Amino acid sequence: MKKNILLAFLFIAGISNAQLAVAKIDGTPIADGEVITFNSVLLNEATLSLKITNTLTSSIEVKLKCTSFINTDGVGMAVCFGGDCYSGVTVGQMYPSASTNVTIAAGENDTTSHFINSDPGNGTSIIDYVFQIYRTNNFGAIVGNPFSFTYRFNPNLANSTFDIKNIGLGLKSSVVSSCLEFDVTNSVNLQMYDMKGALINENKLLKGYQTVDVSNLSTGIYILKCSNNDGKKATIKIVKK
Repeated sequence: MKKNILLAFLFIAGISNAQLAVAKIDGTPIADGEVITFNSVLLNEATLSLKITNTLTSSIEVKLKCTSFINTDGVGMAVCFGGDCYSGVTVGQMYPSASTNVTIAAGENDTTSHFINSDPGNGTSIIDYVFQIYRTNNFGAIVGNPFSFTYRFNPNLANSTFDIKNIGLGLKSSVVSSCLEFDVTNSVNLQMYDMKGALINENKLLKGYQTVDVSNLSTGIYILKCSNNDGKKATIKIVKK
């Protein structure tokens, strides 16, 4: 009898965990508790779009909640959920508002969820936002087990000297005060962005020794996006003293 009770409990728990499936918009599955990492605050590169699928045989009501974040005040995270968009998040906040839910019909999916971080932080510390997607009943109470995931911004992943060499670009130093110095072996298109995602300048670097003047830039961290005629791309972080 005890064994049967245990099996029944595990079966019910399995149903609770299987109430919805979450994937990236391209169909790549996301596991419960997974950390999804970005190395940019640029709009096209920092956007996480989700597909939430109802795996049950009846419609479900779902909500989103931000449960925690670190090394940020939450202002730089933009969230869209259920067709409504919000600028900034706070811990414990629910999306949509407390009086509404997102309804997903049996076997259908919702593709309205988007997350975009524009907060560059201090340029070195990892920023984490932890979210939960959960079912609710008619009284707004949580049903089953919430699905959790972490949106992570890791600025250190943007530093990739190897990658820029691979496209034909050598950088003398990523910490500069007046100009960037390059050894170019394959013509490269160069775009420079600040940590808010604004384009600062564009350059076409031809073969040979090339420099880019940055003396007029404010002290801080900038992102170089590089591409060559073969379609290869690379990104590197620089520090202007």
